[in-house]
This record gives sequence, structure tokens and C-alpha cells, in this order.
Amino acid sequence: NEDLIQRIRSQGHEVGNHMMHDRPSILLSPNTFAADLNQAHNLMGAEHASRWFRPASGWFNGTMLRAIAAKGYRCCLGSIFPHDNKLKRPQWIAKFIMGRGFPGAIIVLHDGGPQRLYTLEVLDLILPRLQAQGYQVVTVSELVDSANQ
Repeated sequence: NEDLIQRIRSQGHEVGNHMMHDRPSILLSPNTFAADLNQAHNLMGAEHASRWFRPASGWFNGTMLRAIAAKGYRCCLGSIFPHDNKLKRPQWIAKFIMGRGFPGAIIVLHDGGPQRLYTLEVLDLILPRLQAQGYQVVTVSELVDSANQ
């Protein structure tokens, strides 16, 4: 989906590396992990500005951290995980997120074609509410940069 990645970037979004397949990356052998990481990295294009990696299922180890660092990535996890990949109820997901928001929170939501269109409904529900509460939606790099100032 190289065209989709380019469109996402052109709209000001940041694209991080989440591997080629959404399977628990901690369970992969070091060689398989490195191969998947490299394949995703190469498909995204080496020129992309984002240098973030999120391990599938959120689990990582030292070997993985060394592999991503060798590619110039930093590990990024989320702080609000509403289990939207299992519980596909937009109202419940939105309520879960809104009850857990805090400055600097990173919300993990899943996309993935027609079976996950409910994610758009979740965003329609939460974004106006978050903005009304004074929150801004920013990229991970913008969030980290603002914390380092």
C-alpha cells in the first residue's frame, strides 16, 4: 500500500513501522523479526520522517530494541489501549478512551479495511470531545519534541 502511505504522509500524518504482519513480534526469532522489520522499512521508503516502531502486542525485548535502533527507530508504545481489535462497539470504545485521557496520552486504535470502519466512528466521537477539553492531536514526534523543550 505504498500509495496509501504517501497519501497519509501528504496529509501531515506520521507513519511508523509496525512490521509486515500484526502478530506478537516478541514471539518471532531474531532473524524473522529483523527480516519483517527490514521489509516494512524498505516498503515505507527510507526517506520517511518518522522513526518510530511499535511492536505488535506491545511486548519487546533487548534484542528487538537493538535491531530497531540499528535501523534508526525508537520504540513507541501506547498508553490507552481500548481493545478495539476485539470489542467492536464504537460507543464503548469512545467511552473507554474518554475516561482515560491525559496530557501526552497515546491512543492505540486499529484500522484495516471494511471490517474496521468502526474506527472512523470512534474518531468521530472522540476527536471533538478531546478538542473541546483542550487537547491537541499531534504526531508522536511532535509530542516528544514538545516534552523535550
